[in-house]
Amino acid sequence: MLMVVDSPGAAGPRASRGGELMARQESGERAPAPGALGLLQGFVNTNNLNTGRDLLAGPGLLAGWATANGLLRRDVEVTEEDWLLAVALREGLRELLSANSGARVGLRSVQGFNDCARRVGLQTVAGRDGGLRLEPVREGGHQALGQLLSIAVMAQLDGTWARLKVCRQEHCRWAFYDRSKNRSAAWCTMAACGSRAKARAYRRRQRVLAAPG
Repeated sequence: MLMVVDSPGAAGPRASRGGELMARQESGERAPAPGALGLLQGFVNTNNLNTGRDLLAGPGLLAGWATANGLLRRDVEVTEEDWLLAVALREGLRELLSANSGARVGLRSVQGFNDCARRVGLQTVAGRDGGLRLEPVREGGHQALGQLLSIAVMAQLDGTWARLKVCRQEHCRWAFYDRSKNRSAAWCTMAACGSRAKARAYRRRQRVLAAPG
């Protein structure tokens, strides 16, 4: 069985803490993704495209977020390189999640994400119980990013990844967890982006009907 484990010396992802943070960040009525995937969802949503607010706008803020969520020890320094990689990885994950919303991920986005993943570095190691684990290869800020990548891999394996999407509204692209039976949700909330999208579609239909024959 493939498992995500804490890398040596790291505090380890705190699903409960991540869930609490996610509950405060989550827009509208949707509940956050289950378990550790909620932490990954929160990571993507640290950049609010609607408001322009970025909770990771610098190495210090990244260190604080990673420490608060159990991904990093307080005594570990986060460098400028770590921060730039985290930002690139975050937006790369957002692009990948758009595929779960029906979009086609561009080749350039895929290549960019793959480059980030190579730089972060994960390794598969075996335990005495015969199980396999994913562990970050590097220390420091890269270690925290490696744990987030591990969560993404596990979500692919357990089937929850396909339900984590980004809002189809281009100005929004907020990550949300689709709990509908047929996985058909397209917007972060119906009250906000869903209603606006339907209103625009209605106006377009009315213009077509009103156009001269």
